[in-house]
Amino acid sequence: MSRIAAAFALAVLVGTNLYFGFHIAPPLGPPEPSAQQLVTWTAAHQQQLLFQFVPAYVALLYAILVALLVHLTGGRGVLASLAYIGAGANLAVTLVGFGLFFGLWTYIQRGGSDDGVVALSTIAPTFTHSQLMAVGLAIGCIALLGLRSRAWPAWLSWLGLVTGAEHVLTYIAFASFPDFSTTTAPFTFGGLARVSDIVLEFLWLIATLVVLLVRPVRQEPGDARLSALTSSTPQS
Repeated sequence: MSRIAAAFALAVLVGTNLYFGFHIAPPLGPPEPSAQQLVTWTAAHQQQLLFQFVPAYVALLYAILVALLVHLTGGRGVLASLAYIGAGANLAVTLVGFGLFFGLWTYIQRGGSDDGVVALSTIAPTFTHSQLMAVGLAIGCIALLGLRSRAWPAWLSWLGLVTGAEHVLTYIAFASFPDFSTTTAPFTFGGLARVSDIVLEFLWLIATLVVLLVRPVRQEPGDARLSALTSSTPQS
């Protein structure tokens, strides 16, 4: 089971890198694309709008990874439920994002105005920033389950807690110190938060992949656990 989870962690990493490496993603900052750049890129890359389903498939892989990690910790109760909710919310956001991109493609085919293109091409990619809280919730809950069950080294769980907390609180940092420019890449606390979102999540995924491959989680069968519990119970 550990190696299966490691395979899904690798799949998430590969899928994310392919999405950005093959320039499937729309133009992103910093510096942020101007309105004219958005219109020009959208007109020249109309078919790429239809490939914005890739993040949804990555989110589906992420959801399976979350479910496997919860299973490896033997997690139940509120933390496990919140982890599932976070993974499901992440998938839902990516599906809505794809719907917006598909709507943008349809709008262009109908001869929509440049103003409409700018509006939709601004909303569609920025809408997915709401994934951060969903992913952070899932990672943070998995980290707490890992600390409780000791399924993997404590440092991996603490890395997950830091990553999860950073993802959940990043909105506060960006709102307090907004970073948006179409000409330069200003260094602000809000901009640093955007970079740390990516770095921490990739570190957690890579660390999880390596740990699960090098030190697989050993799970006792349910009957063995019951036998151990029974044998440790004082006999009257």
